[in-house]
Amino acid sequence: MSLDGLAWLDATRRLRIRGADGTETPAFDGLTWGAWAEPAEQEVHSWPTWSPDGTRVASFRLARQDGAMACHVRVTDVQGIDALEVCELTERLPIYLQWSTDGTSLNILTQDGDLLILEQAWLDAPGVLRRRLTGSPLFFQGARDALVAFVGETVDDRQRPPALIVLDDDGRRLQLAGVPGNFCAPVVLGDEVAYVRIDAGRPELHVAPLAGGPTRKLRSADGLAALLPSPDGAKLAWSIAPDGTGQAYHGIELIDPWTGLSETVTREHLVAFFWLPDGSGLITAQRTSDGTVAWSRVGLDGHTRVLGEVFPTRDLRFYLRFFEQFALSHPLLSPDGAHLVVPGGWVDRDDPRGTPRLWAIPVEGGEVEAIAEGVFATFAPATVPPWQEEVLDGDS
Repeated sequence: MSLDGLAWLDATRRLRIRGADGTETPAFDGLTWGAWAEPAEQEVHSWPTWSPDGTRVASFRLARQDGAMACHVRVTDVQGIDALEVCELTERLPIYLQWSTDGTSLNILTQDGDLLILEQAWLDAPGVLRRRLTGSPLFFQGARDALVAFVGETVDDRQRPPALIVLDDDGRRLQLAGVPGNFCAPVVLGDEVAYVRIDAGRPELHVAPLAGGPTRKLRSADGLAALLPSPDGAKLAWSIAPDGTGQAYHGIELIDPWTGLSETVTREHLVAFFWLPDGSGLITAQRTSDGTVAWSRVGLDGHTRVLGEVFPTRDLRFYLRFFEQFALSHPLLSPDGAHLVVPGGWVDRDDPRGTPRLWAIPVEGGEVEAIAEGVFATFAPATVPPWQEEVLDGDS
């Protein structure tokens, strides 16, 4: 099976890329410019993610240098013609990468002890890092020329209360109303943002203008909330983990972010969910008592098709734990929505706990196939959101 526009980590955690034309690019061992050192004999990669235009893949690269492991951020051209080391991260644990909406820079989240650090690096200025935010928690999404972040900042070694901040490219910042809590990543909806805030000790889902001003309440949130926007931004997929831990979210509601009207599409207990690229339904993940993750397709009418079960890799477990942050930047669904690709061992196949493989699961039914050995995979973006198109048009 050939699945184009796929980047993955093989069983040795080396980066592999299959472009939109089906051409496969192996790990790039030579850097034409921006290299910090000669290619290392021993290196591994993590969290590959595609640029908005689908022409490049960024990843963390850990390589042994002078007896120690050094972490870099690498950008690889999908044709295998060029590769660039954007920056070096000293004594940090790599956590997450997200491209800027115009594809000129990367937002880089790392961990140093108990502290999360968000920095920005530019492709045309290798080695330059700009620190944006530090603290814990720290979840964020891009919005045109700004970042929207839920952060508990650390300033002068003091922890500030959590805040929802709009941080523009010039460093100007605006703190939105309320004290956020009981959710992860904010959801950008054009010139607005949806987030959970605490009012009179009670968490509630609100939508606020990115420019500041009055918010509108959509509903109460009695537990840990998870929310993801539909591809067209017309609905929010919403769920609550009543125990506040995220171990199991109870069902999914679809909420109109302007009116607050909603409908329930499933009442199953889930660990994660993702929209299909055309908005016709969602993919859900459930944890089983056997340690597997069971996958299903849920239509907007509630009809459920069971897709199968996988023993997840460590990367997939981490991804599902923070799926709201990863879902938009690291899609597991092909751009046409035909296949879900997950890493691990497929139940009822030979040696499901052996060497992890990438499994291509037909969303509308059909035979599940192993396409390669690997521990994680992600597809190129399906479409460019309307507000991102405006940014790209403005640069042309």
